[in-house]
Amino acid sequence: MKSLKKFFALCLTLALVLSLAACAQKPAETTDPAETPDTPEQEVEAPVTARIAALKGPTAMGLVKLMSDAPSSANGPLYDFTLAGSADEVTPALIKGELDMACVPANLAAVLYNKTEGAVQVLAVNTLGVLYIVENGESVQSLADLKGKTVVAAGKGSTPEYALRYLLSENGIDPDADVTLDWKSEHSECVAALASGQASIALLPQPFVTVAQSKIDGLRMALDLTEEWDKLDNGSALITGVIVARSDFVEAHPAAVGNFALPHRLRRKCGLGQRQHRRRRRAHRRIRHRGCRRSGKGPALLQYCLHHRSRTS
Repeated sequence: MKSLKKFFALCLTLALVLSLAACAQKPAETTDPAETPDTPEQEVEAPVTARIAALKGPTAMGLVKLMSDAPSSANGPLYDFTLAGSADEVTPALIKGELDMACVPANLAAVLYNKTEGAVQVLAVNTLGVLYIVENGESVQSLADLKGKTVVAAGKGSTPEYALRYLLSENGIDPDADVTLDWKSEHSECVAALASGQASIALLPQPFVTVAQSKIDGLRMALDLTEEWDKLDNGSALITGVIVARSDFVEAHPAAVGNFALPHRLRRKCGLGQRQHRRRRRAHRRIRHRGCRRSGKGPALLQYCLHHRSRTS
């Protein structure tokens, strides 16, 4: 009898628990499809032909594969490239809106940003250190060995001059008093001076170094300015060229700009190795004109360029 009572008590307890659980459950709410709020459809940016300029030489070398591939859409080619002989051809066209983007020397990017009050901005680094001191001899083993020497170079008022002057100054050499800098109008003139024997030391970028070595026996790369820059350990990288764009074009066509200029895209388009790509990404994080202008913590080369321009303008 007692076991039977216990059995009935257990059954009543289970029934009570199940009834409470059933009361706690709420029926699933059904949503009327008519009441579902409409989600705005994301607009897809229509393809546009970006007008891009680059200078003949190092700043345009990375675009060779992209030019060869000539990507296009149903609306036409994605890029319209122009190769210019000097920065003077690019600057007015970019300011007037005749160009959308351009590959230019790093110092010109700083000038354009300040001159247009931000209407032209930097998108990415496209050329790192490609500058070398070449010598037909063995006398130059360090920057200190350039003291008292004559160096032929091209690119006065541009990245080659700023980079060389900065490195000489940081190594205790006065670029105006201790070294004679013989400026030529083009890098090919420097190669000709070396070939004729009029000069034995020159500052050259690639691919002119390779061209000169193919023509002149015994010409060697005495100093890699990128390595000399890295020795300073100043938290920056030697940057030769950058990609700039009109700010209004960036705002109107973010997808087109991103596809062309984002650093992870550059590696695939330019066929860069992993090591070069990592260096480019580190340099890209360092170069921010706005940060350089407002906080003074930008790359050393840009700071030097801005300081030099303010003294000479």
